[in-house]
Amino acid sequence: MNNIDSITNDTSVKNNDQRDAFADKFMKMAKQHGIFYTMTYDKDNFSIRVDGTHMKQNCNLNNVYAEYRAAYGKARDAILRNYLRGVKEALSSDVVLGAPFNKIRHRLRPLLRNRILTDNERYEFKGDDPSEFRPTPRKLFSSDANIVLGVDSHHTLMEVRQKHLESWGISFDDALDIAMNNLEAVSPIHFEGSREGVFRGGWLDYYDSSRLLLPDLFSRYGHFDDPVIVIPESGVIYITNKADKAAQLHMLNALQKHVNTTLKIVSTQMYHFVDGKPTEYKPEDNQLEFKLAEINKPLFQSYAQQQKKIVEDYLIETGNWAYFMSPMVVRAKEKDSIATVCCWSNDMECIFPEADIVTVTHVTSADEGTFHVHSDPVLMWCDVIEKYGHLLQKMEGFPNLYRAAPFANHQEATAMAA
Repeated sequence: MNNIDSITNDTSVKNNDQRDAFADKFMKMAKQHGIFYTMTYDKDNFSIRVDGTHMKQNCNLNNVYAEYRAAYGKARDAILRNYLRGVKEALSSDVVLGAPFNKIRHRLRPLLRNRILTDNERYEFKGDDPSEFRPTPRKLFSSDANIVLGVDSHHTLMEVRQKHLESWGISFDDALDIAMNNLEAVSPIHFEGSREGVFRGGWLDYYDSSRLLLPDLFSRYGHFDDPVIVIPESGVIYITNKADKAAQLHMLNALQKHVNTTLKIVSTQMYHFVDGKPTEYKPEDNQLEFKLAEINKPLFQSYAQQQKKIVEDYLIETGNWAYFMSPMVVRAKEKDSIATVCCWSNDMECIFPEADIVTVTHVTSADEGTFHVHSDPVLMWCDVIEKYGHLLQKMEGFPNLYRAAPFANHQEATAMAA
């Protein structure tokens, strides 16, 4: 046992040393690329704060470090350079975005972004006055994506905040209309085909996924009878025809590769057009449905884990903690079936994300200080909402999150009514 503990401790120390070395390299390369502001390394949170002239930038290193570790040789420095270019542009973004609107309007673009990037931000607000919180201006697009606004600065994108809209004196909807017109103006038909029947956007300008918002672009292209589309990353859009099952499987395999290799996923839903509007598409074929679930269910679990850390810290800080239930992904061995499962405590208040199946857990004591845990009832999510929704309080966030009273409250109320 001591040997195992020693190995674990040695590995942890080594990992921390590697992270520290990466942070040191990050700061040295930042200076080489013209970022001369004061930089402070937060070892516990693995982040670097850069105190710019006009704004402070907090650089969370987890994502870029993961990409860096996955690459080799010169590709590693290229990843850091690209990231630092974005940091440098972000530090000057307040100056750019603070310009008069007539200088900005032609550079506005609509962006599709995963909801995990915005929908939990209230819990991360660090101001003393909660009323000062300003959410990222956005519009819900699908179950896992929002439409936000960006300003094209040629090398990178600067995201538009509420304070910018207020300084320009324009609403989000009006700014979005302008951004859509701007995107359409730089979107000639440009699709590239493959032997597998899957087409890909050929613009390669970071807005490929946003062009899902331009249905006329697809209808004018003669190769799409009834297109089905995925947008795994900002610069990637795949299209095939709904009647071609084999091509849809190739497209979903490509989607899976993106999920496995990037941390910047936009959406893992499938889309089609209904009355000229991009809408989520649920495959009618069982094999396609299962393949899509194989991609989405584990990703949901990952998003829920990210959300739990943020929300739990917030609830502890505000003195409003409740036990947080983490979802699991289960797969039936005998048939192609996969689902998310979460627990609901019978005897205490708890928080859990929306899941396909919810099991009500009962803990009973046994001899010699041991405990038995059993689940009864086991509920489908539709039953949770329809029959026991009065015990739930929906919370803000993505994935959809609920605070639940003890399930026994329902049983006690039922017994009293009888």
